[in-house]
Amino acid sequence: MESIEYDVYLSYRAQSGTDLARLMAAGLTRRGFRVYAADEAAGAASPDEAWRAIIEDTPDFVLLLTPQCLDRCGDEHDRMRLEIAHALTSGRNVVAVTAPGFVRPEDNALPPDIASFDSRHSVAYVPRSSDESIAAVTHRLSSDATVDERDMLRQAKWIGSGVGLVLLALIAVAIASLVPKLFGPRLDLRPLPPLALYWSGFGQRLDAGRWVEFPVQNEGRVTGGDRIQMVFSASADGFAYVLGRTVAGEVEVLFPSTSRAAADSHVRAGHVYQAPADGSWFSLDGQRGIEALYIVVSYDPIDNLEALVEERDAESTAQAGRALLETTIDGLLDGRHASTGARVRTRRGRPIVESNIEVPPARLTASTTLAGGARVTHALIEQPGLLSAMSEIHVRYEPVAR
Repeated sequence: MESIEYDVYLSYRAQSGTDLARLMAAGLTRRGFRVYAADEAAGAASPDEAWRAIIEDTPDFVLLLTPQCLDRCGDEHDRMRLEIAHALTSGRNVVAVTAPGFVRPEDNALPPDIASFDSRHSVAYVPRSSDESIAAVTHRLSSDATVDERDMLRQAKWIGSGVGLVLLALIAVAIASLVPKLFGPRLDLRPLPPLALYWSGFGQRLDAGRWVEFPVQNEGRVTGGDRIQMVFSASADGFAYVLGRTVAGEVEVLFPSTSRAAADSHVRAGHVYQAPADGSWFSLDGQRGIEALYIVVSYDPIDNLEALVEERDAESTAQAGRALLETTIDGLLDGRHASTGARVRTRRGRPIVESNIEVPPARLTASTTLAGGARVTHALIEQPGLLSAMSEIHVRYEPVAR
């Protein structure tokens, strides 16, 4: 019987997690991932303990943390404990998903074989935003949902094996080398260095009838009537997004331009880009008072942020847009939630590895012109990342007194 290859091993406690497991499995399957949903109720060991081999052969291990799911992990024969321990020892990419009602255990409360598991950097599952929550999980996965190329390679492997039974070994090797060319493009599996973001922010405000410059920085103060412009560069070709969260709870897209196709999110290494994308300034007036700014660069396009770029007001509420933004930011593989030891790969399968190779921006400074004509220049700040890199700038907005 031919074995099935999976992308995701789904571990859960049957008593409290069966419904969530079904939703998660269905959501990931719709997005192209092949999911093995472990039957925790079957007990710790099947006759051949096949689940151990499945974990070893599956790159991603998704653990559903539901209420009291870890209470029985003190038993050394507990199935969930054994699954977590085996995923850790076999180097799987462990993605924890916390459901409402789950309480993280106290430090040192977990058994030694799963003590290295940390639920603090988990993805929060929000029932009212199920699709957004599942999308956030996909950002943590190391496997690729575009399985067509892997299907081609598996077909090539199967055909090569069949031919090898009836032909000489030399002929079989020659055919095997040709099959990938016949079935699809050759995969580029060369490693990539962690992605880095370079950025700065310009601000200008009227002071005694004259436009003066102020820096846009974390925990800085902005007031109604101020104008903001962000600049950024990426260390490699990729995709970029600059978004603002307003005091009214809306999401403002500053880059790429919403008046053009989402393909404009593509950026080139070393080029300095402005946000707003047309080179203008973002004015803080009325409901456009800002609370936070996000600059994100990524090797891969980020589907949730692409959706925010493309959507129109009639298609989504401000609350839904904000929830989508926050769950996506929380799920980024940007170095905060994962290390290069977690087998992080791009969608095309290229691994992200520590490297001294780095492509700096074309220039380490950026300039802009204020409304009064003064020219100001800033040095770009480096923000290291991984598959993606992000800078999150929270500001204190003060409306103009009436």
